[in-house]
Amino acid sequence: METVSWAGGREFSRRQFGAAAGAVLLAACGRSDDRVRWGYSGNRGPENWGEMSDGYAACSAEGEQSPVDIDTGSAARGEGGAEELSFAYGHEQIHSANTGLFAKVKYPEGQSRIRLRGREYTLIEIHSHTPSEHTIDGRSFPMEMHMVHQSPSGELAVAGVLFETGRVNPAVRQFIDAVPIRAGAESHPDSTLDLSGLLPSQDSYYSYPGSLTTPPCSENVRWLVMADIQEAGRAQIDRVSALTGGRANNRPVQPLGERTVVFNG
Repeated sequence: METVSWAGGREFSRRQFGAAAGAVLLAACGRSDDRVRWGYSGNRGPENWGEMSDGYAACSAEGEQSPVDIDTGSAARGEGGAEELSFAYGHEQIHSANTGLFAKVKYPEGQSRIRLRGREYTLIEIHSHTPSEHTIDGRSFPMEMHMVHQSPSGELAVAGVLFETGRVNPAVRQFIDAVPIRAGAESHPDSTLDLSGLLPSQDSYYSYPGSLTTPPCSENVRWLVMADIQEAGRAQIDRVSALTGGRANNRPVQPLGERTVVFNG
């Protein structure tokens, strides 16, 4: 059986990799307890997540929660520069889904990677938030894409890419075409997804330790919020939002506390 090799020499069969990635995706999408139906408004909204399940207690605890507002004036300067982060995204088959809360594309083959400070993380999912979850100097953006990566030992590194209204983005169009319109539906498109249009041309980014932005809000995430803002057409952003009913699916910013945001670039 074909295997996926990691930097540390460890190998997984594609079946093993898919099972491991699937377990992380369940947590990353807040489905650690399918009996609890959480959402973004009313009694199921973010302010109530922590009381909805014992497994969601971190959502209301004082800790290292995400997203946050990034104050560019107070961000520390990284010593290593942006070369500490590099993307190696390829063309591979995808598995797309519309959960009703998210439009997302999953990567079961494990071919696309990032290298962060000498460690490799494999891309396992991309999903969208409209409007953005992170803010910059108090400014919200109409859309944010999250590229979820996992290391061989299970750590998560999520690259957040912010979008403002502007030119039509071919990669966003491909994302829209790949995701089913109907909530609860899944698909296995024949075509691959060219990710280059989702990534800024510069690798400058803000990093900080944080959490999943959905239940169970686990604090095991290294956040990489890209500094350069991407563009997408207004109609494209509206279509991404329409995939999940046109309702906002962003968690409000959380207190930064004693954490430091570091600018790398």
